[in-house]
Amino acid sequence: MGMPDYKRPFHSDDFRGYFTWTEELTNRFAGSYFYHACHQDELEDILVNRKLILRSEWSLEHPMFGQWTSKGVWVGLNAFHNGNYYGPFVLKFPIRLLNGKRFMAFRRKGDRDRYFFVQYETDIPLFDKNGNAWRRIKPSVYFNDNDGELSRKEKAIYDFILTSEIFIGDAEIDVENHPKCISQKCNGARKSESRKLLKQIAQEEFEKRFIESPRMRKFLRQFPIMEGRDVTLPEGE
Repeated sequence: MGMPDYKRPFHSDDFRGYFTWTEELTNRFAGSYFYHACHQDELEDILVNRKLILRSEWSLEHPMFGQWTSKGVWVGLNAFHNGNYYGPFVLKFPIRLLNGKRFMAFRRKGDRDRYFFVQYETDIPLFDKNGNAWRRIKPSVYFNDNDGELSRKEKAIYDFILTSEIFIGDAEIDVENHPKCISQKCNGARKSESRKLLKQIAQEEFEKRFIESPRMRKFLRQFPIMEGRDVTLPEGE
């Protein structure tokens, strides 16, 4: 049995061309986001680094030079609100953070259409399409177009593989039901359980950022007796 679409190395048969994500594209996806799901230890690493680190890999099969594997981080346009198989914690980023990034586009058709956009900023083409070594495409053709506004095609899956890190300052962090774990890192998690964990993580992150803030450092210089005290948030409803 072959590997699933999201694990197989990208191949020249899947290749469609190159494109740059522009501000115009972002505007046509008004109010849209991309998402990254992860587990607790991965979220804690992201928070320590304050950026979406390149914690995964992706591969391609070059027609002349064989298989090549590189670092990256997977994000997607699909929110999977009915259950995320990649982790219970979800970071939600405004789509404008893709502006200016250049991608290779790959398409695979199976039980669902899958589109893969791999960030590739080097000026050396890896594949050609019909003899065109640097084939430019319009990514809008892979989406529904309703009077100029773009949206995902029904049942299609859109994955981006980023090869440069993204700071998380504009990200919103929440939880989703995690009924099945594709990576087999856990046995799944209920949304209610993950929400409790996220509250603990958020409390610790608040204390850390509060202590590190310039105003707090100034306060502690003025009142050194407060050094080492815990900062506690009141419980919400």
